[in-house]
Amino acid sequence: MKKYLDYLWPLIGLVAVVWSVDLLWDKLKTEALTNEAIAAQLEQAGLWDSVRIVATGIGQKIAVIPPAAFFHAGLATLVAYAALAWYDRIALLHLHREKGISWAYISLCSFVTYALSHNIGASVFSGGMVRYRAYHAKGLSAPEIAVLVALCSFTFAFGTILLMGLVLIGEPQILRPLHRLSDWFGIGDKQARLIGFGLIAFCVLYTIGAWLRFKPLRIGSFELVYPRLPIVARQYFAAPLELMGAAGIIYFALPE
Repeated sequence: MKKYLDYLWPLIGLVAVVWSVDLLWDKLKTEALTNEAIAAQLEQAGLWDSVRIVATGIGQKIAVIPPAAFFHAGLATLVAYAALAWYDRIALLHLHREKGISWAYISLCSFVTYALSHNIGASVFSGGMVRYRAYHAKGLSAPEIAVLVALCSFTFAFGTILLMGLVLIGEPQILRPLHRLSDWFGIGDKQARLIGFGLIAFCVLYTIGAWLRFKPLRIGSFELVYPRLPIVARQYFAAPLELMGAAGIIYFALPE
């Protein structure tokens, strides 16, 4: 059985890469088709001519971005991916399985994981597949890897809740345009601030739970341990850092 699995995982990886390339091509082609002249050329072009036409069109748009913006977007990208690798490191610390797993290994695993999941989607499965392969090779069991994936996802959600709460408290007016979509979204500044305080309250309660050292949740032989306070402290830094890095990429890459 193990012999077949040695061939199965590389095959799955190859399929994932091919699928990612196909999805990327569809996205690039869709973007290029917004230009009527390029759309007319693509109607009668073959595959390689289409690649050349699309690459030229996308290249012209990229050329508009000044070098300084490229540099800052690149730095923001490094920050975002470093924070994502920190997610994995935090989860390994929570599991007490960080020994023997270097930062370089974690960073490579994290990069491949998110590169695939951001293109394919269904990150729990596409990214989880990479993490399972990588961390199982380092001795982690399937339940431990499941906890690692779940904690990484929660860290991202925690950062989103934290930043959203802070933004709604400081800038409640950002929700005003939502009323154009529907009257159901007609949220005033006061209500927006209340939502913000509610989100921050969730973060505070989560932190208090770590401080009080809530007992583990046991389901049969499986044990789900509440994160310790040092783990939560790291989440407070890593999660917002990743989101700010991702936002920085968009901010610097957008035209003036």
